[in-house]
Amino acid sequence: MLQYCPHLVFDNMTYENLKAAAENDSTDSLYAQIQVDPYALERIDAVPFIHTPLHIAAAAGKISFATEIFRLKPSFALKLNENGSSPMHLALENPEPGIVRRLVKLNKDVIRVKGKDGLTPLHLVSTDEKVELLAEFLSACPESIEDVTVQSETALHVAVKNGQFDALKVLLGWLFSNCKKGASDVQNSVLNWEDKDGNTILHILVGQDNYANLQMVQWLIHGKINLNAKNSRGSTALDIVKDKDQNDANIVRIKNLLLGAKALSGDSVPSAPTLAETLVKVNPGNCLRNTRIAINRFRDGLSNDTRNILLVVAVLVATSTNQAALSPPGGVYQSEADNLNNTSIITRETKVPGTSVMDVVSFHVFWAYNSVALLVSALAIYILMPPVGGFTRLVTFPLSYFVVGFFFSLSVIGPPFTIGYVLYSQVIIIGVLVTFTFLLKLGFKSLFGRRNREMTSSGSGNRWVRWVQALL
Repeated sequence: MLQYCPHLVFDNMTYENLKAAAENDSTDSLYAQIQVDPYALERIDAVPFIHTPLHIAAAAGKISFATEIFRLKPSFALKLNENGSSPMHLALENPEPGIVRRLVKLNKDVIRVKGKDGLTPLHLVSTDEKVELLAEFLSACPESIEDVTVQSETALHVAVKNGQFDALKVLLGWLFSNCKKGASDVQNSVLNWEDKDGNTILHILVGQDNYANLQMVQWLIHGKINLNAKNSRGSTALDIVKDKDQNDANIVRIKNLLLGAKALSGDSVPSAPTLAETLVKVNPGNCLRNTRIAINRFRDGLSNDTRNILLVVAVLVATSTNQAALSPPGGVYQSEADNLNNTSIITRETKVPGTSVMDVVSFHVFWAYNSVALLVSALAIYILMPPVGGFTRLVTFPLSYFVVGFFFSLSVIGPPFTIGYVLYSQVIIIGVLVTFTFLLKLGFKSLFGRRNREMTSSGSGNRWVRWVQALL
């Protein structure tokens, strides 16, 4: 490529001039070099791994030069040098945190840059006592807590292995207090993440000799970590504790905590089926499974905008049909309509105050079409509701009661001799709704969080197994 772009040939003299400008925090020297050679920064950026002027400024804590060079060449912030370090990695070695905070303000993604061994700046601050920077990193870039090293270690693993319990408290405190979208899934995933040896942070914590901080184990238990997860050796946290010195009071406390939380030994925890074993059990003729799959495929194929439009239409239809039931065509008989002192039996039976003025046949036609419209719109709302666990059911149960109230209103407003038909239809339609709700509950609960502890017991590597199991 260089033969077609001779201006990108690396120039050592230009590089040395820019290096000196960075060390002296001189933006004037930077622009003087650019005036002489406009492609100076382009040549440096063309090298895959290089110690850029931003690396130099970050390591030396030169905030002014670092800000200016970042503005001119933002890609330098994400570039690694020959030692596998980004400017942010080097900035953390500086005793003054000013340059670190400036880089985070310029681009929060610098927190997620993976250097040597896959270590991100978040991992690095989890290894020492820079808890303020750790909290600021989590606030600026919440997604960084999900990053793992080449050893498949999260920041929590790193903090525990380095004995940084203050950092672990910050990480756990952030996980437990995070209220952003998907926070519950992130908490479950990070707490139960396994390193290359299959160890969760609980395995590592109870395996250490220092049990002075029992609060961490309590926090993990209350945080709904999977107590029965097995590592690559088939051991649970309880197994590790049992292998320790049982005369140690702290070890006994740890074991009692785990037993009190119903933790099990590895021999008592059934092994999760493999993906192949799960796929073999798939039955394409299972109507319940096929219904759930069809519903979920339909839902997954909808964009958010389309789903919102359909929900609005379904709600409008449900509202309109319900209003039509309360105010049927032609209205209802008023109490003044029967002003003959109820002397006629026919009058008392056919002109009951509050009932529809329509005859039986007309009311049945109105009831049939109106009921179908409400039922279809209610089912559409059930299908289109986003699967957010208990909150979805919090909305769908009142919707079921709304449908029941609709048919009850029809039984009250309907003319004589229709109450029996309406009540009979109520039983059938309510049965359909309850059955459909149960099917949806099974499908959504399976796909989005059913038995999280059991699902995570086989480790993060069996994600596809759990998805297929959810569809069985």
